[in-house]
Amino acid sequence: MPVLSKAGCNSGGCHGALAGKGGFRLSLNAYDPATDHYNITRENRGRRIEFADPARSLFVIKPTAAVRHKGGKLLHEDSDDYKLLVKWIQQGALGPSTDDTELNRIELSPALSQLNKGDTQQLTVHAFFSDGTKRDVTRWARFTSTDATIAEVDEATGLANVIGYGEGAISVWYSGLIALARITSPWPSAIPDEVFARTPKRNVIDKRVIEQLRRLNLKPSKPSSDSEFIRRVYLDVVGMLPTPQETKAFLADTTETKRDDLIEKLLAQPEFVDYWTYRLSDLFLISSKKLRPLALKAYYNWLRGEIEKITPWDQLVRQVVAAKGDTLKNGAANFYSIHQDPETMAENVSQAFMSLSINCAKCHNHPLEKWTNDQYYSFANLFARVRAKGWGGDARSGDGARTLFIADRGDLIQPRTGKPQPPAPLDGQAIASDSTEDRR
Repeated sequence: MPVLSKAGCNSGGCHGALAGKGGFRLSLNAYDPATDHYNITRENRGRRIEFADPARSLFVIKPTAAVRHKGGKLLHEDSDDYKLLVKWIQQGALGPSTDDTELNRIELSPALSQLNKGDTQQLTVHAFFSDGTKRDVTRWARFTSTDATIAEVDEATGLANVIGYGEGAISVWYSGLIALARITSPWPSAIPDEVFARTPKRNVIDKRVIEQLRRLNLKPSKPSSDSEFIRRVYLDVVGMLPTPQETKAFLADTTETKRDDLIEKLLAQPEFVDYWTYRLSDLFLISSKKLRPLALKAYYNWLRGEIEKITPWDQLVRQVVAAKGDTLKNGAANFYSIHQDPETMAENVSQAFMSLSINCAKCHNHPLEKWTNDQYYSFANLFARVRAKGWGGDARSGDGARTLFIADRGDLIQPRTGKPQPPAPLDGQAIASDSTEDRR
């Protein structure tokens, strides 16, 4: 399958499309090898494979354009890729087996490179298998650049060429998995180290920003003026502009802590609670289109109360994701009320609280991110045992009261395999399927 992926045969614009092309369908970027093997060797009475004369198989003469092929010539008869496909047919066109070692992950190295304009870097792809072995699969991988104005890459060999300044990423696909490497090309500026050293660093974000500016050889911006600061902080914290009187008083203030003092003052104002309850209501999906009036009120009042207490973000999210009980008494539980299945819950949790879109992985491995179809169902399975009694979710009728509880059994089935995926956080350790603890 890596040969087909490298040639683009199973891409979204070719046979990897939902309906396939020309009556032949492959899974997108080879996420389902078992179905691919069936379609190649057995679909349409096995017309694509010729065991008596493998080199005459439709499966290999189409991509070589020996017969009409809308995709054009993708393989040359003297290439290793072509020879590998012919050899596979000669050996019986065997498919995936339960005895095969599984591909766990791929790595692209070096993962981080700092190069100058005009430099080249050979990237290497390693595949890690379930038996603990590691294999160099660079020759079978497909490369692309996320920003060709900074670095170009030979999609067949993985040789990157730096042509601009800034930071870009190189993506690689192999057997349905994706990995990334970052290439930093600093600007040719002469900036003394003391410039970065004396730049104010108030928190971890400032430190990360300064570190990145140092790598890129970019001079940090000067601190904002007092007039710029007061305008920005009012808009950020309370969503309104300062009055002329407030602005004049701030500009006339000569105390060193006046900026910190202003922030604390704004955080204590009711306008801060109003504004950020409004802002976060959208993120937490508080809407009369989804909830009945009493449930809506309970959810809104819970969020407003937590913002008024300035509850840390991690605690706020934990209250929502791990919510149980009566939705009219525990407003946070209403986040579950607007989701009728574990898949939707998983998609909205990842989008709202992790800024990750995993929706594509519901049907196939994500074409642009590293999330796989199996990871999607493992993550969604974390929510499979959340149950609700009461209101059925109709936003047009009922009081909206539901009681959430955790069942001690029940799993989400992975449609591709017909079996449940072990519940696991994204990139996290799997939880034992027979465990009765709350998976969340």
